[in-house]
Amino acid sequence: MDPETERHVRICVCCALRLAGAAQQAVWWERRGPLGRLVRIDNSRAVDELLSEIAREQRHEAA
Repeated sequence: MDPETERHVRICVCCALRLAGAAQQAVWWERRGPLGRLVRIDNSRAVDELLSEIAREQRHEAA
């Protein structure tokens, strides 16, 4: 993660709450396959995507 984005998330209450919410609401299990077996889902992608979105918003606001 970009150090500037990391700093922004630590300082900005709104972005910190968005990140916390995304981490808490991530789907941990999902049914897959013809038998509908439960499979554990890695939620780190959702958090990484949110951090990327925050970085894009930050760059857009700076421009």
